[in-house]
Amino acid sequence: MNKILFITLIISLGACQSKETKEAESNEQHHDASATNSETMDVKAETKAGNTQEDAMDNLITEYLNLKNALTADNAKDAARFGEKVVSEISEFDVDSFTSEQKKIYDEVMDDALEQAEHIADNANNIAHQREHFAMLSRDVDDLLGVFGTSKVLYQDFCPMYEDGKGAVWISEYKEIKNPYLGTKMLTCGSIKKEL
Repeated sequence: MNKILFITLIISLGACQSKETKEAESNEQHHDASATNSETMDVKAETKAGNTQEDAMDNLITEYLNLKNALTADNAKDAARFGEKVVSEISEFDVDSFTSEQKKIYDEVMDDALEQAEHIADNANNIAHQREHFAMLSRDVDDLLGVFGTSKVLYQDFCPMYEDGKGAVWISEYKEIKNPYLGTKMLTCGSIKKEL
């Protein structure tokens, strides 16, 4: 009887140890999986942060192009509306994620870009004034594209007649010239300087 009791006790102890070992192994695997998932989430967060910066630039470009198209159509009210949207998109950049080069250009350009967009937004009844500020905003946007890039295919166009022959650049999504400085008066005046 003692032998049977002893054997039963040994078998029970072995089963308990085996269960504990399996639980420990399972916990270890779960911990490893959690660590792997955590690392994966960090990578996804980094990727998302990277995409967010690109998204911020793409959104800014989209509103800039809407503004440009409103000026092309001689529509000062829409230009003012899109000027407000440009102001809004400028604030969406995550400055903390910038490289030193990006931060330098951002600091040099963004205050000016913001000021130009605000002037455009505040002058819904003065398209000539909007176009003056659009010329300066276009230079700022061109500088930003040089540092941040975009997923869009764009063109840098040039109007040689704007401002009494001084000329001005603008950014366009079209290969065809659609001049925002002269609008419907001289829609096709200008040329493509380069593809961005």
